[in-house]
Amino acid sequence: MSAGSEMPRYLPGRRARRVLAGLGALVALAAGLPAAAAPTDAQAGGVVARLTGLPAAVVTPGQGFAVEVGVENLGSVSVDDAAVSFALTREPLAGVEAIQGFVAGADTAVRTVARTSIGSPSAATGGEPSTRLLAGDVTSVTAEATSDTLALPQDAWGVYGVVVRLETSEGWTTIDRGTLTWAGVPIPELGVAAIAVASGETVRARAVAGASDVPGVSLLLDEDSLGRVGGAGLNLAEREVFRLPTANPDMVSLAHAEDQEMMAYALDRSRRSELEATRDMPWIAVATALDRSTAAYALANGASAVLLDGRAADTAAGADDSALRSIAVAAGSVRVLVPEPTLSETARGTGAAAPALAVAQAAALAGAGSGTVLVSPGVAWAPAGTNASATLLALSAAPFVASVDVSDLIAGDGGAPLGAPRFADTQDDLAASTLAGLARRLDRSR
Repeated sequence: MSAGSEMPRYLPGRRARRVLAGLGALVALAAGLPAAAAPTDAQAGGVVARLTGLPAAVVTPGQGFAVEVGVENLGSVSVDDAAVSFALTREPLAGVEAIQGFVAGADTAVRTVARTSIGSPSAATGGEPSTRLLAGDVTSVTAEATSDTLALPQDAWGVYGVVVRLETSEGWTTIDRGTLTWAGVPIPELGVAAIAVASGETVRARAVAGASDVPGVSLLLDEDSLGRVGGAGLNLAEREVFRLPTANPDMVSLAHAEDQEMMAYALDRSRRSELEATRDMPWIAVATALDRSTAAYALANGASAVLLDGRAADTAAGADDSALRSIAVAAGSVRVLVPEPTLSETARGTGAAAPALAVAQAAALAGAGSGTVLVSPGVAWAPAGTNASATLLALSAAPFVASVDVSDLIAGDGGAPLGAPRFADTQDDLAASTLAGLARRLDRSR
């Protein structure tokens, strides 16, 4: 069936990839996002190295730049004259695609700007100083370049690729790749609105609420997902919070089935919030499919906007770089929040290089004249803990980033119209018979 075809009356045999969760009778959104890559180790012989620190702050004239690497000799013999070094691309990376290509391993001309030996001083060899890393030794190494050795242009700004290397007698191997954002002159301003979605399992929801507690980051919250302790220990009163319907029901399946009962129940329950931060706040719908049916359904149920997630976000972002778009339906115009896909993916990433990468991508977007972008780590973001995300903190602190409240984004210009079929991604819908069964279960549970 094509994306724009009419909705079938019955949906037998559909693969129910949207799962059931929360309140037993509600359909919770469970669209998958790519998992963030775990930090990797580089190994040369018995020596293993991992990048542990790479500055995210914008570098200005007179400042140096340093990387930190954790090193361990897992071998049974000592290793002499090993070193950690890093190199910069000879030319700045021109745009987000070039940055992504570089960090993915694209071959680019570089120049070495810093090198630090690993281990303790040992006997001189041939009159030259020597270092030795003993078997079993674990150490941390900092390779630092001064402003003079960086030798970056004083009359320009740009994003440079960083290659961090492990050097041994066997040659060198790449430990990791990252970015350095340079500002010999001011970087153009970029408006950044950001929103995190806290729903689903309690551990994950509380982790999202904590990790997104960063200046300028709004929270879209299903209060029930916080568990029995509710908002205790979370800073909800001092940040912008929007409501999710209880259990974050799958908007797309319900819209396609023209169901009203389950959504009404979810919204009514969310309005009874015990948290002052969410009780009177407007609600935002989350949708993994971009179609007029879902947009009209959200509008009819009083949503202030629709936040696109997963494949729908990627599809809409490919059409335009605006953070706010609109879809015309019979009852009016629906405001659609469209995350910037590359920056949103980096925001949910891990590893020492992620914060600097987010700043670099934001600088590239600013240079391209993007105006205001929306960052959304997505429904499936699962931070490892409740500490504030280093990547979101770095983005918020970048001197060229101007924070934009999501409420202001929604209240602003409605954005360019976004074309959408009547129905999309119907192959992911729960079967009509399943939805009818859920409705009956809901009736019995009241």
